Amino acid sequence: MRSMVTIYEDILHMYYNGYVKSLPGQLQKKFIRKTLTGKWIQIIVYTISYFKKWLFGSMELRNHLVNRKKIVGKIWVFAETRNQYNALMPLAERLQNVVWVGLYRDFDSLGFIYLVGLKRVWMWFGFVKTYKKLKKNNEQKAKEYKEAVYEMTGLYEYCVFLLKKYKPSKVIVSNDHSFFTRSLMHAARHLSIDTVYIQHASVSGYFPPLLASLNLLEGNHALETYEKAGIIRGVVKLIGMPKFDDYVKFRKFDKEIKIVGIALNPADNVGVIHDLVSKIIIANSSIKFVYRKHPMDRRDLKFTDDSNLFESNSQKESAFKFLTKVDLLIGGDSSIHLEATLLNIPCVYYCFSGLKSMKDYYGFIKNGMIQDAGTVEDVCSFIKKNEIEKEPVFEKAKYYNELVGTVMEGKSINLAVECISQM
Repeated sequence: MRSMVTIYEDILHMYYNGYVKSLPGQLQKKFIRKTLTGKWIQIIVYTISYFKKWLFGSMELRNHLVNRKKIVGKIWVFAETRNQYNALMPLAERLQNVVWVGLYRDFDSLGFIYLVGLKRVWMWFGFVKTYKKLKKNNEQKAKEYKEAVYEMTGLYEYCVFLLKKYKPSKVIVSNDHSFFTRSLMHAARHLSIDTVYIQHASVSGYFPPLLASLNLLEGNHALETYEKAGIIRGVVKLIGMPKFDDYVKFRKFDKEIKIVGIALNPADNVGVIHDLVSKIIIANSSIKFVYRKHPMDRRDLKFTDDSNLFESNSQKESAFKFLTKVDLLIGGDSSIHLEATLLNIPCVYYCFSGLKSMKDYYGFIKNGMIQDAGTVEDVCSFIKKNEIEKEPVFEKAKYYNELVGTVMEGKSINLAVECISQM
């Protein structure tokens, strides 16, 4: 049996391995603070935030538990974000005896049960004990990430409590490194409850080792990345991308460039974004541009009004729906490049974050799937080149999606359901 310190450090993997420190300054502040005072302020803010979740979410949980049949013994499909929900939804629709569970009220209309409760708050009293254990094992990291240790404290124990009480038959997730998801997977493993992990996006070298009973990966890139991360626990199957099944029929073979998409995420620098957008609009007056922020990016980018620039609302429109409207994509470190390439949309990488440490996070440039652009002029040249001759690109995604170009392409959900039914 793994020691509790080992489990805690694994839950903190994305902090301990340096990922958080690689983020841009403003984004990094959402996770860690430099001063001791800042860390305690962060702890207080997180505590207040959780009490709000409990206050507004616990009533729904209690209402569901009036009739325990609504949650006990079901397959739990757990999602924390809109992207995770979009990745799991096609699969959940094909499975029986399923209940959606989560932490936030973002999914009110989707029938989610919220896994927030007062017992979780009581477990925070174990913070000092947990912190001392982690500090004894690695003092420097425990001090550096004190606020993260606090946020993580008690999650594993709370998940063990939930799973013991409501006894799900399986737990399905599409994220393997957030605090709650990682805690849920460790707790399920401890209680011998089957877990299924399915990708919601491309993976990187920062990710922790695979932990689920069944790991449904998209392709060899993900498999090789996880093999480098450490020991693989559980069965691995390469099934392609289930959320792409409904969109393979929209693969584009037209030659014109009428609309260019711009994909943005929270790590991108607003000044860099504005500089590129203003210049490419002037240089390409005959083309329409549509930008899409990552669902977690709540910033107001404050673009000036322009008849050639539009926004796609990521809260209402999935990445694939957005991509069906564009003929070429500009983006930074985002897995949307893979989804675009699968649709045969040429992609160009532009480092919106301005950080060399983040560049080519998923290896798309290194592995020849997309083209790099170091300057705004390079982006404009890429657009002009594709206006003249737009070459097919979808086969370049084969390394990331095992089913590209095979008779099974578009049937990933069938493979996933088959794998899960055999557990």
